[in-house]
Amino acid sequence: MKVTKHYEQNHVILYVTEGDLQATITLDSDRQMKRLADCLSDLYRTDGREVTITPNK
Repeated sequence: MKVTKHYEQNHVILYVTEGDLQATITLDSDRQMKRLADCLSDLYRTDGREVTITPNK
């Protein structure tokens, strides 16, 4: 799997590719990207279907 990060118009754009899979994820910031990474990690670790991580204020 390959993920490429670009910055466009004040957004973080992630391009995900693996084999024939191609996906684009648009986020507001690197901090939001970190929360996404935490969610994905927890989702895998717990074998769950839904994970929620709220931002610190």
